[in-house]
Amino acid sequence: MNNLLTPRPERDLPRHELHRAELLTAIDQDLVTPRRRYAAPLAAAAAVLLLITGLAVALPALRDKDVPAAGSPGIESLKVPYVTSEGDRRTLHDGDRTVSLDRVGAIQVHARLAEGWLVTKSGTPDRPRSAQLGVLSVDGRFQQRGPNFGQGPVALSPSRDQVAMIVGSRVVVVDLASNRQTASLPATGPTLIQGWTAAGVWIQQAAAGDPDLRLWQPGSPPRRPKIEGLEWFEVPHGTTDRVIAKIRKGNQSCARVLAPRPGDRFQMLREVCGGHVPLSTGLTPDGKKLVILNLRTVVDVDSGTSVALSALPVHDGAAIFEGNGHFVVSRTGLVVKAKATPDPSTGETPTDGFLPVEQLIARCELVTGNCTKLLQRTAPPSGPNVYLGRP
Repeated sequence: MNNLLTPRPERDLPRHELHRAELLTAIDQDLVTPRRRYAAPLAAAAAVLLLITGLAVALPALRDKDVPAAGSPGIESLKVPYVTSEGDRRTLHDGDRTVSLDRVGAIQVHARLAEGWLVTKSGTPDRPRSAQLGVLSVDGRFQQRGPNFGQGPVALSPSRDQVAMIVGSRVVVVDLASNRQTASLPATGPTLIQGWTAAGVWIQQAAAGDPDLRLWQPGSPPRRPKIEGLEWFEVPHGTTDRVIAKIRKGNQSCARVLAPRPGDRFQMLREVCGGHVPLSTGLTPDGKKLVILNLRTVVDVDSGTSVALSALPVHDGAAIFEGNGHFVVSRTGLVVKAKATPDPSTGETPTDGFLPVEQLIARCELVTGNCTKLLQRTAPPSGPNVYLGRP
């Protein structure tokens, strides 16, 4: 009988546990819908991981028939890094570069670097808090940066030479070249790093009915800018200093594009409201266009003009931008019914029924609003086998 308290190396894990580790990575990649992310306290984000159960069926390899329409460019046309998983084999794709991940395992791609990619190597189901952040080189070598951590969000500095991460009860900054910790900050309660702009590291902590927003320039004390009615805060991946604040006005959910100003103030550049469901938003790397997936709209932040997203098949999730002209979005549905008690003889959790997985990836043009499906497929529920990374 397996001792459940004794960690097992990933190569010895049953296949269903390997797939579960990949599903944990998928959750970190924003495949959980935004309304679930911030309608509940931040502490619920960690609890989501407990909902994933072991699965035993391997996904079939991607085939031409998985691309839905004749003439579709397919996932090979993606301009962001992505990982494919076929059985126990994983591969990173980025343009014309392909890297085998057989020696690394399940990863999440945070950003491109001059020497490769900034990635998180997932923890195993036995050791979920043993995730490792590091640099993956083009020859497949993984070099860890910083200590093991709890597989949460990380933020790359605007100069792309430092990274902020949560380790235990502290936010720490690690220099990527030297692997030295250069700064740290205590974190009280559930904490998320939302991003890093020229203004500093944006950190959101759970507080009773009032999310606590902090802005920290490493080496200086943190500041606490206030946004009335704040429910959720987003920092885009790119060069802009603009940010998104989610608030509620009466029964309406609103998104505000803000520009930080001296004295912990913000200038509101644009506000969009619609319906009572939290808006699923994204901001282009230059901060000029706001995408609202569940309103199927692209709004020009400066002029206020809008373009409808035609035939957008995904209405929530995270928009990942291929520069300032296009974005891609991925949606995966998974429903599993599992017995709560693991089999003591194997340590595995048996399933007593499930529904299929459907994965869909689409690309949209921001100027015209035209959207194209790159992938749509239904497969046995061993998890999605295409994971989008960030450039």
